[in-house]
Amino acid sequence: KDVIWQNLRDGGRMKNFNQDWSLNYRLPLDKIPLTDWINTDLRYKVGYTWTAGALNQQETYGNLIQNTRDRGVTGKLDFVKLYNKSEALKKVNTPPRRTSASSSRTRTSTRTRPQAADTVKSPGAFGNGFLRFIMMIRSVNMTYDVREGTLLPGFKNTPRLFGMDQNWASPGWPFILGDQDPNIRFKAAENGWLVSDRESANLTTNFSQSRIEDLSFKGTLEPFREFKVQLDMRKNKTAQYKEIFRFDTTKFDMGDPSPYSSLTPNRFGTYSISFLAIGTSFVRDRDDNSSEVFDTFLTNLDVIRQRLNQVNPVAEYNNESQDVMIPAFLAAYAKRDVNTIALSPFPGTPIPNWRVDYSGLGKMEGLREVFSNVTVSHAYSSNYTVQKYTSSQQYSETSLRNRVEDYPLATEVNENGDLIPVYVINQVVMGERFSPLIGISVR
Repeated sequence: KDVIWQNLRDGGRMKNFNQDWSLNYRLPLDKIPLTDWINTDLRYKVGYTWTAGALNQQETYGNLIQNTRDRGVTGKLDFVKLYNKSEALKKVNTPPRRTSASSSRTRTSTRTRPQAADTVKSPGAFGNGFLRFIMMIRSVNMTYDVREGTLLPGFKNTPRLFGMDQNWASPGWPFILGDQDPNIRFKAAENGWLVSDRESANLTTNFSQSRIEDLSFKGTLEPFREFKVQLDMRKNKTAQYKEIFRFDTTKFDMGDPSPYSSLTPNRFGTYSISFLAIGTSFVRDRDDNSSEVFDTFLTNLDVIRQRLNQVNPVAEYNNESQDVMIPAFLAAYAKRDVNTIALSPFPGTPIPNWRVDYSGLGKMEGLREVFSNVTVSHAYSSNYTVQKYTSSQQYSETSLRNRVEDYPLATEVNENGDLIPVYVINQVVMGERFSPLIGISVR
């Protein structure tokens, strides 16, 4: 009875604490006449979650805390609005208005045929076409998002206001506000925020951090009316780091002031980027089914191996090493210079893909009487993907702040004397699609 009444007075046992803070801000560029053609939105959102441990086991295994941080920027460049600041360019961009049949007949009756012909063939029409061509960039849209999170098990304190404990000390304002410092586990251990019971040495919940990064550029080009080109560049990265961070009884018995150990650290993730492999898209196999591109790949292996041996004197590479095979593969199937291509399996710069639409055929004599619209289309998309990479256990990987694009050279060797890559990559995929190669749509 005492337990029940006590819990009723206390409002029960806290099991979950969740809070989210967000900030959205639009840069006032659209309020300034000089930059009103630019729109930029910023987003910052953080979350904090505290989850209670199992009843009667909080002292042993503690609670679970987790934070998230979402940062993003979205921008648009409206070049048509920029061009229209000039009255001359605005007239070029403004299509002629359609008039009623009566007004059209009136204007026709007041004009002579030579004047109409002179209007079409005047140098002004050519000049307008040229101005329209140099104004082909119509708009550019950009999006960049970074979503991160940190999870720390074994936390023994209970939140009060704004997620902080009753002493306003743990887990600290930086963590509450989304900070992704991987040293939070060491700070928590030093300040006594983690469980230190001997039974907690059996804790198996991972300390983990995650990061997802998305980058996208989209642009619209229109060299002349009815002819539109859309460009698309994109890049996506996912990464996660995990390790078991827990109380170590051996260190404690030896009097270690920080009796906590990091066990089985592991980083893994995926990588995807827009690519360009059209240089070998239409290369046919020979009559005996052998591939010219694959033969180029085999030749590239020796070149890449020699380049790597020059920059990394630790040990000799062999042609079966992923550090050799992936750049050789990229050079062959993307038709790049094998002597200058980057040696990283993570290309850093996205390459535009495209879509082209032309709807001017519907205005041609003989077609416009039958069809209200005739559109010819062509689209190409290509993507390079590292489906999964995993950090090798021979290297200490402590932070997601290390960019995979800055691919480090191998420094460790196995029992056979072969260099061990920092990230183990089982498979990379280069895919491309014409959707359509040539498409015709009529109405």
